[in-house]
Amino acid sequence: MDVKTVCLGMLTDGDASGYDMKKCFESSFGHFFPAGYGSIYPALATLARNDLVEFELVPQDGKPDRKVYQITGKGREALNDGLLNPHPTHKIRSEFLATLWFAHLMTGEQVNTVVRNKIEELNEFLHMIEEFSAIDCQ
Repeated sequence: MDVKTVCLGMLTDGDASGYDMKKCFESSFGHFFPAGYGSIYPALATLARNDLVEFELVPQDGKPDRKVYQITGKGREALNDGLLNPHPTHKIRSEFLATLWFAHLMTGEQVNTVVRNKIEELNEFLHMIEEFSAIDCQ
């Protein structure tokens, strides 16, 4: 999934500016899918060029007009297509794996502590996923 698809998904929650979307990335997606202005604004420009989003210019005092984007029907179709991937990649920068790379420089107890902590973290994550699965979204 790319930034364009995530932006389309965000717009299903309501109209938003690039600034609003950046704040959403920071507060929500940033934990697992970071994106900055340098990727959000080009993504929105491409989406607009391809008629997947529309925007309205909203005047602001002493500032350039604000573009407020909304997803189009064609954008919803593109989003649905983007969500069809049954094997999304899971790319991460892992301090855990980097630490284990140097396990030969650590004591056995240090390695065991790092691994135990990761197992505990993954169990908490699994519990969170199970809670989400139990929510009735209909």
